[in-house]
Amino acid sequence: MSENLADRFEQLSQLLVDGVEFWQQVPFKTEQLDWQKNYRPLWQALQRVDDEQLQRFEDDPEQAESWLTAWLPVTALQQLSGIPATGQTALSLPSTWGDHMPGRKWQQVCAFVSGVTIASPAHLLEWCAGKGHLARTISRLHQVPVTALEWQASLCEEGERLSRSQNTSVTAVAQDVLADSVCQHLQADSHVLALHACGDLHRRLIALATPEKMQRITLAPCCYHLTEQPVYQPLSRRGQQICADLQLSISREQLRLAVQETVTAPAYVRRQRRQASIWRLAFDLLRQTLQQDSQYLSMPSIPYGQLPAAFADFCLQQAEQLGCSIPDQTDFAHWLQQGEVRYRQVRLAEVVRHLYRRPLEVWLVLDRALALEEQGFSVALSTFCARELTPRNILLSAHRP
Repeated sequence: MSENLADRFEQLSQLLVDGVEFWQQVPFKTEQLDWQKNYRPLWQALQRVDDEQLQRFEDDPEQAESWLTAWLPVTALQQLSGIPATGQTALSLPSTWGDHMPGRKWQQVCAFVSGVTIASPAHLLEWCAGKGHLARTISRLHQVPVTALEWQASLCEEGERLSRSQNTSVTAVAQDVLADSVCQHLQADSHVLALHACGDLHRRLIALATPEKMQRITLAPCCYHLTEQPVYQPLSRRGQQICADLQLSISREQLRLAVQETVTAPAYVRRQRRQASIWRLAFDLLRQTLQQDSQYLSMPSIPYGQLPAAFADFCLQQAEQLGCSIPDQTDFAHWLQQGEVRYRQVRLAEVVRHLYRRPLEVWLVLDRALALEEQGFSVALSTFCARELTPRNILLSAHRP
């Protein structure tokens, strides 16, 4: 086992435990956080941050980290969660190869394939392939056949159509990677590639990594919270032992922190998310008053573009779902203003919580790396692109020596 990866994992584990009250409670759902009482000078200093500075903190995590250095172990967290770039220059591929891909997705694929080493001979598989965009790019770049595994038949059909139209050697297979039958596609010389495979889907890949089933893995993990397990179950034996020793328990909800950064969302999407957040907080403050309840109540999310035109209509819609009534004389403007105040408090608290966002993600990736090392793989971690292209930019490359 690599002492570097194992030591980093252990040290990060300790820092996460030491700072648990700063990141495990969710400010959106908890109005009074433990650390706001226990570290009152820090919270008071945050109250003095103006709107312009707060926006800079949100846009540039490094500015927030610099400000927090006086209060929290920023340097140690930065050092332990820092991952070097691949060292590879992003390939300049023909723009026509990106036809039928969203522009940002095409850029991500270009950056990802630049960090992929293809050994020959190899049995290439794309895991959770969607329409097979990555598979087609790899096939064209290296002039090799690739099998694309995807559980949705409609996406497989579209992938096959694109492969034929672009004359690539890609075979799309309708396959649920969580099913036992996926093993029929794996063999000793398999090289499995996965760009942003979610939660249990990439956990499944790592669990299947045995000498009989694969030789190489190139993985950019994503959406760690998309799992059936209500509490995080470490993949590595080292992780299981450390979590037991330190009594580190992370819920599925808390795992969302690792993927909370949304720098890739268009400005208009961010504006609507902000409006939806303010409205949800405002309605909940109204609901708490009406129902004499002090706990935040989660409501089903509203699909993008389906927010009512007015806040009052939103409240009536939410109240109807709950089966409660809102008095006719309700001052909706007052509650909306309260929601805006509450939202600002949430944003300030998130400045602290987000300090642990990247460390938590790196901790999760290190657990995956250690699990592969325990199964005989040699593992390297790198970043394949800038966070502005995608914050999920960690590349896990594993091969059998």
